[in-house]
Amino acid sequence: MIDLAAKTELILQKNLKKYITYLSIILLVVIAGCFIYSSSKQAENEKTGLEYLTFKEAADDIPKLREFVKKSKLKRPKQLAILKIGKLHQSTGNTEKALTTFQSFLKDYPNYDKKASVQIAIAKCQMDMQKLAEAEQLFVKVADTASQYAAQAYFYAAECARLQKNAGRAKELYEKVLLSDTEGFFKQSAEKELKLLQ
Repeated sequence: MIDLAAKTELILQKNLKKYITYLSIILLVVIAGCFIYSSSKQAENEKTGLEYLTFKEAADDIPKLREFVKKSKLKRPKQLAILKIGKLHQSTGNTEKALTTFQSFLKDYPNYDKKASVQIAIAKCQMDMQKLAEAEQLFVKVADTASQYAAQAYFYAAECARLQKNAGRAKELYEKVLLSDTEGFFKQSAEKELKLLQ
C-alpha cells in the first residue's frame, strides 16, 4: 500500500515537472511573440512619424510635396500631401490645377473617409471658375449625403443659385441651411440673404 502511494506521488511529481516545463516554454514563446510584435509596431510607428515629419517639412512647397507623394509608402500621409497640393493651388489662384488635383484624388481614393470635404473643395473650384450649375449640383449632393457638411453645402449651393439669378431656388436652399445649421455659422448669413431676396 505504501509502495503504491509512493509510486503515485513519484509519477505525479514527474508529470508536474513536465507540465511546468511545457508551461514555461509556452510562456517564453508568448513573451517572445509579444516582444517581436511590439518591436515591429514601434518600427512602424517610427516610420509613420518620419513620414509625417517629412510631410510637415514640405508643407508649403508644391514640388517638395510632389516628391513626398512619389516616395511615400504610407497611404494616409500620401493622401494628406495630395490634398495639401490641391489646397495650395487653390489658395494661390490656380483653380484649374486645384480642381484637377481634387478630382484625381477622388478617382484614386474613392472610399476616402472624408470624401465629402474633397467634394466641397471640388465644388468651390467649380464655383470660382463660374461653373455654377455644376457646383450647385455637387454642393446639393454633398448636403444630401453628408449631414455634417449639410449647412455649409446648402449655403454654397444657394450662393450658386443666387449668382445664376435663380431667386426661387436660392431661397429654397437658404431655407435648408436654416433647418440644418445647428451651430449658427451659416444660419446668420442665410438669414441675411433671405431678407435681401424678399
